[in-house]
Amino acid sequence: MLSKTLDWDLLRIFFVICKTGSLSKASDYLNINQSTISRKLARLELKLGVRLFDRVYSGLKVTDEGIQLLDSVNKIDVEVNNISRHFMGNGDELSGKVVVATFDAMAEHLLPIILSFQKNNPNVTVELTSSGHTCNLEDREADISIRGAMSVPEGLIGKKISPISTSAYRKSDITGEMPSSWIGWGSSDSKLDPTPKDAKVSLRFDNVGMILKACESGAAIATLPCFIGDASKKLCRVPGTFNEEQTGLWMLCHKDVIKKKRVSVLYNLLLDFFYESNPVINS
Repeated sequence: MLSKTLDWDLLRIFFVICKTGSLSKASDYLNINQSTISRKLARLELKLGVRLFDRVYSGLKVTDEGIQLLDSVNKIDVEVNNISRHFMGNGDELSGKVVVATFDAMAEHLLPIILSFQKNNPNVTVELTSSGHTCNLEDREADISIRGAMSVPEGLIGKKISPISTSAYRKSDITGEMPSSWIGWGSSDSKLDPTPKDAKVSLRFDNVGMILKACESGAAIATLPCFIGDASKKLCRVPGTFNEEQTGLWMLCHKDVIKKKRVSVLYNLLLDFFYESNPVINS
């Protein structure tokens, strides 16, 4: 059997290096010392008798042999995730862990619901993550994701909470000329960036909280969801920039993971909260 001749852990490390693009990022992802990552990669290359990466100036480049191995490991990863979702997604007890991923400004709105749910279900641990990273529900990086989207991605189920009304905001007590530069969302090619296409962008952040703070400092103008911008006492809307719908706020979950009782109960509680809060969110 392959398991007697090749350590599956070595394949996992190879897969994560390919996924993250570097030894240092793989080390952070796996929480393993970088020297250990490097040593295990060398061990895998020795076992297979091939070089999997070329060391180039910009980092690591997957070799042709590495691409062939990655194709096989990708298939294994898909099957492992399918098995995990199927057998771990049928729990009918309110115990275990639920991971909810959203953006930082939304996390503050969810906190009372999360605390109430956990108090009533003490055997459930809830992790609320609010980083700028978009969690991959297929890879079970989160159980529930609340984020802006155009539609429900393939393989997931979801509810559109609300269209998101947006407006450009500036610092309310600015004296003199209004800033001419803007703060962009994420990378310059982001499809969800609500910043006007002809705007002069001087700053970019993938974190809503940082965008809000930079705008409040008076550094530049920013397009924000109205339920965030209007809540700030330091900001005011830029006249003529209100937009009723740039994108939608969606709550998403994998179709297998929603079978877990602890996930479905929290999912429905959050859904009720959003429907009750819809006028605030949609401003």
